[in-house]
Amino acid sequence: MAKKISSILNILLIIIAMLSFLVLLGVFYNLFVKSIYPTKYEELVTKYSSEYNVEPELVYSIIKAESNFKENVESRAGAIGLMQIMPQTFYWLQTCMGEDYISEEYLNDPEINIRYGTYLIKLLKQKYSSDILVICAYNAGMGVVDRWLNEPGISIDGQTLNYIPYGETERYLERVIKNREIYTNLYFKK
Repeated sequence: MAKKISSILNILLIIIAMLSFLVLLGVFYNLFVKSIYPTKYEELVTKYSSEYNVEPELVYSIIKAESNFKENVESRAGAIGLMQIMPQTFYWLQTCMGEDYISEEYLNDPEINIRYGTYLIKLLKQKYSSDILVICAYNAGMGVVDRWLNEPGISIDGQTLNYIPYGETERYLERVIKNREIYTNLYFKK
């Protein structure tokens, strides 16, 4: 009888050890994924996503895809900062916001970059009927997306895209959607 109780206790201890290991593994995995998908600049993203009524997970997803949270980066095309804003777009956004012009060098400032990038997303969301179009326009530009919507081979209804003609924009869209799904699951699941 004592042997039987000892065996049962050993089995229970093994089960408890395995469950503890699985819980720890889950915790470490979650921490690892969060290190790859951080919420850096949380105060700024929260502030401007709230102010401009843009989902913070979309802002984080775009920052992740554009710069991987590196502040002082410039693309080959000349886009600057965390959200990779083109200087011409920056000047246009300043006009839209009724603000005095400041130099494009300020785009290296995380607050300026996140503020204007989030405002751009707001404008794109007001213009387009879907986040797919918003994300494509963020990458390729509104003029390009408008052209696509007006081409019958690319858009049958002028509201949705049958396909994305630019491979770079298609890959960008896929990255942002994947990032958004991960950010939603990690931080914004309701």
